[in-house]
Amino acid sequence: MIEIKCRKSLGETEKDALRLKMLDQIENTIEALRNHFDSGYNNSFDRLDREIKNKELKSLLTFYLDRANRYEYLSDNAYNQYLAFMQKLDAGFTIRFKRLGLIFDFAAKERHKKTVLDNDSTFFTFGGKLIDDILDPYSDLNTKRLEESDFDKDLNKAFGNKNELKPFMQKFKSKLENEIETDLGGLDTDETIEENKIIVDETSMNDISPYPEPEHTEAHSIAAEEKISISNEPSKEHILPEYDILIGKTSPSEQFGILGESILQKKIAIDLSETNTISLFGVQGGGKSYTIGTISEMVLKQFSNINLLPSPLAGVIFHYSESMDYEPEFTSMILPNDKENELAKLKARYGAEPDNIEDVIILTPKDKIEERKAEYPSITVLPIALILKN
Repeated sequence: MIEIKCRKSLGETEKDALRLKMLDQIENTIEALRNHFDSGYNNSFDRLDREIKNKELKSLLTFYLDRANRYEYLSDNAYNQYLAFMQKLDAGFTIRFKRLGLIFDFAAKERHKKTVLDNDSTFFTFGGKLIDDILDPYSDLNTKRLEESDFDKDLNKAFGNKNELKPFMQKFKSKLENEIETDLGGLDTDETIEENKIIVDETSMNDISPYPEPEHTEAHSIAAEEKISISNEPSKEHILPEYDILIGKTSPSEQFGILGESILQKKIAIDLSETNTISLFGVQGGGKSYTIGTISEMVLKQFSNINLLPSPLAGVIFHYSESMDYEPEFTSMILPNDKENELAKLKARYGAEPDNIEDVIILTPKDKIEERKAEYPSITVLPIALILKN
């Protein structure tokens, strides 16, 4: 079980804390895997769905096995043996884990350092010089270095292999070098190349047209005039909202929306770029549905002073009720808010104007389509059906 971290700089105390954190993450992963797939995890009883879990494990391992074979990391003979073994998982097997941590520390002066926390937990710290060699395609990283033979042995032992990786790495480096030579082969060696600088003759670029000039006709003139009239319309510039507290993410967010204000008049924003799970609790009439509607609107469309949404999302809202009397609440988002007291607060507190969501679709059973169309004439109504198999 491998856990990898990369840091710009770490002190000794920070390294110790990071190793313990990585070990906890490794143990959590092992715990989850054993709970699902290890028949000996509980001595007193086994899972009732053991055969299903074996099938899941087979599917998981086959994915990585096929990839290893595709990259020629495994020989055909080894691939077939592993594949045959996984067909017999129901006959019983044992899972053993090795714990390995890799820390890339750009500020570390040592090329590499090995730290053993216990017999099953080994950590390697790679310093800046070794990282540079890994990233440099022209380095002699794969040549044998006598001064690093002990390090090679330790690393191979920690990974649980001997020399299996060497042919693959050498083949990979050889392929990379060939690709570089191919790319450089097309360059004129007599030309002088100045790194990271490109000189462009701007005057000549203005004379170049990527498309042929269209034949001038009356139809083209009308189309051009229409295009010009459209482009001359004043565009509404989006105003970026400001907030005091961001929830859902610990770092600045590329997409966020203003959720409201705290009792201390602090503006609260919610992250809209990560995968967040939101649970709302409250008494009837406390604003749960209103809050869901607010969040739903701000992930679908960008509004000035309300959200920043360079990449709008799609939303699916499930409406369930035991009777048909409970109407869907979120169909009102096709119209802008027209309540004067709420509009006054919207303007005073956030400097925002009312707006609406245009692209809304209602999905309903086939026998309710006409009824829903009559109820919501301004919304597109389409049929929905669930296919139940097995």
